[in-house]
Amino acid sequence: MEPIIHFNPTSLAKPSTHPSNGSLQRRIDFTPLDLQLLPVNYIQFGLLYNKPTPKQLEELGNSVIDHLKDSLSRTLGIFTPLAGRLAITEHQDKTRSFYLDCNGEGAQFIEAVAPGVTVAQILEPTYVPEVVYSLLPMEGVRNFEGVSKPLLAVQVTELDVSCYPQLERSPILNSALREVKIFHFSKKSIAALKAKANAQFGSCSASNISISSLQAIIAHFWRSITRVKLHQVEEETHCKISVNVRHRLRPPLPDKYLGNAVVVGSTTATAGELLEHGLGWTALQVNKMIARQTDEEIKKNLKAWKMIQNS
Repeated sequence: MEPIIHFNPTSLAKPSTHPSNGSLQRRIDFTPLDLQLLPVNYIQFGLLYNKPTPKQLEELGNSVIDHLKDSLSRTLGIFTPLAGRLAITEHQDKTRSFYLDCNGEGAQFIEAVAPGVTVAQILEPTYVPEVVYSLLPMEGVRNFEGVSKPLLAVQVTELDVSCYPQLERSPILNSALREVKIFHFSKKSIAALKAKANAQFGSCSASNISISSLQAIIAHFWRSITRVKLHQVEEETHCKISVNVRHRLRPPLPDKYLGNAVVVGSTTATAGELLEHGLGWTALQVNKMIARQTDEEIKKNLKAWKMIQNS
C-alpha cells in the first residue's frame, strides 16, 4: 500500500520586485540551446532537513512556511525569469517562436504532510522508492508546458521525522516501469579510478592530456554497462553526456547568464574495443569527445539543428 500524502491548497509566490519596474527586462528570447530542451522534463531534486528546534522557531519569529515563502519571494525578486511563463509568437509563415515572458505570475508553493513516510524509507532502499516521485510536484511535466505551468515549483513535505523541501527548475525521465538506483563513490575509489585511467592510457598520447575524475567514472560506467549487456564484440555502443559550453563559446557567456549552456556530446566504440583496451583508453575517448566541443563545432551543430527544424 502506497503512503498517503496530504496536500494543503497550492499558492503562488510572487517576486518581491515586480517586472513592471522599468529596470527589469520583460521578454527574453530563447537561443537554440534553450529550444533544444523544450521537449525535456523539468529538472527535479530534493533536499532533506531536520525540523527546526523550538529555540530556532522562537528566533525565527514566524512559522517555517511563512519564512520560506518570504525567502522565495525575495529570491524571485532577484531571479525574476523564474517567476515568469513561456510564451509563443505565431508568425505569418506559420512558424512559432518561444520566449520567456517575465510577467511575475509567480512560482508554485506547495505544503504537504506525509505521515507514513520516514527518512529511512527514502534513503535506505537499494532503488529509489516510488513515494519519492510523489514528493516532486512537476513529475512528468515537460519544459514546453511552461506556457501554462509555473517554471519553478517548491514543495515542502513534512515527514515523520524531518522536513523534505525540494526546489526544481525547468530534465528526469518519466516511465511507468522504472528502477532508479543512485551509486555512491567514495573519495578513495574515485581517486583510484582516476589514477588507473591516467596510468593505462599513459604513453598512448603524445600530448599532455589528463583524465579527470568525472571522465574516469563515465568510462567505468560505459565499460561496466557494456559488459553486463553482453554485446557482440562488433556491436557499436554510444556514450552521450552533457557538456557545459559556457566558457567554450567565443566570446564566452557571462557568469550571470541564466539560460541553458549545455550540448550533448557523443562518442562511439564497439563493445570489443571497450573491453579489450581497458579503462584508460575508454576514458581517453570521453576526453577527446569533450575536447571536440569547440566554439566552431558548437555553432556548426546548432546551425544544422536550426536547418532541420525549418525543413
